[in-house]
Amino acid sequence: MNRWLNWSREFLSLKVRFWGLFHAAGCLAMLGTAAGFLGRHAWWLDLGSHFRVQYVVLFAMLCGFYLIARKWKWAGGAALFCGLNLVPVLMLLFPPAGAAPPAGMKYRTLLINVNTQTGQPEAVIEAINEALPDFIVLEEINEEWMQALEPALTNYPHRAVESREDNFGIALLSRRSWESAQVVYVGDAGVPSVTAQVMLDYKPVLLIGTHPLPPGGAEYSAYRNNQLERLAELIRKADCPVLLIGDLNVSPWSYYFRKFLKESGLQNSSQGRGLFASWPAFAWPFRIPIDQVLHSANIRILDKHIGRDVGSDHYPVVVDFDFALPP
Repeated sequence: MNRWLNWSREFLSLKVRFWGLFHAAGCLAMLGTAAGFLGRHAWWLDLGSHFRVQYVVLFAMLCGFYLIARKWKWAGGAALFCGLNLVPVLMLLFPPAGAAPPAGMKYRTLLINVNTQTGQPEAVIEAINEALPDFIVLEEINEEWMQALEPALTNYPHRAVESREDNFGIALLSRRSWESAQVVYVGDAGVPSVTAQVMLDYKPVLLIGTHPLPPGGAEYSAYRNNQLERLAELIRKADCPVLLIGDLNVSPWSYYFRKFLKESGLQNSSQGRGLFASWPAFAWPFRIPIDQVLHSANIRILDKHIGRDVGSDHYPVVVDFDFALPP
């Protein structure tokens, strides 16, 4: 009891208020760290999983400050929680095992969440002309934006488009002819996805563009998770390699992302290449990787990078890949 009273007096004193800010920041990050590991149990716990990189930076800074001040116990706690977050971040940086051999022909896909409210059509046109992708997935697209982007889309005659005035319009466009393409509704949320089967090196590949709801509450989180489950079922039934492209509204450290990879059999194109944080574009300290390109094992990722700022709250994602039979 006396120890608690002494701590309370110290915390309220002018002398300790400066360190109280560091302690409070560390405690909040500790709670976020723990919540992220328990994300399967509640939607709001899963939100803590997305900020692993931010936790690493914060705990590393706190550890340094505590060491300078010779606050050894606090420094040890900060170092421990820094390590807990650093491990899953580093795991994303290890290259994938058993990569497919090269096929010789290179392809490029471009994902842009345009954001009809803040995005700049001229900047999106420049991004498309600069990247010159074979395939484009546009998200949050409406008819007005499709018309505005037409100068950059003339070389993409093969299209599957569902324009909407909410944030869930979607389009898949291709320079290359495809066998079939359709707009599909996967899961219970009532938001569209697009699929197309294309021939690459005389072999079929299934392209999927999708955009689940953001986890802004229990209902939306359930819809997102349901859509990921149904997508995994669709992918398991495919009799050809799959390339899935979209703002999945989930980061690689979420339980639901790992569950989706396991159930679908897809791989993360970021694996062994970097973090590629794409959202929110306007607040870089809090940016996280939620715009994903996932692929079957016999699709080899050659390069991945973040594209130019297009005025959206998302940065574009560009991925180069080739296609090969498994070794």
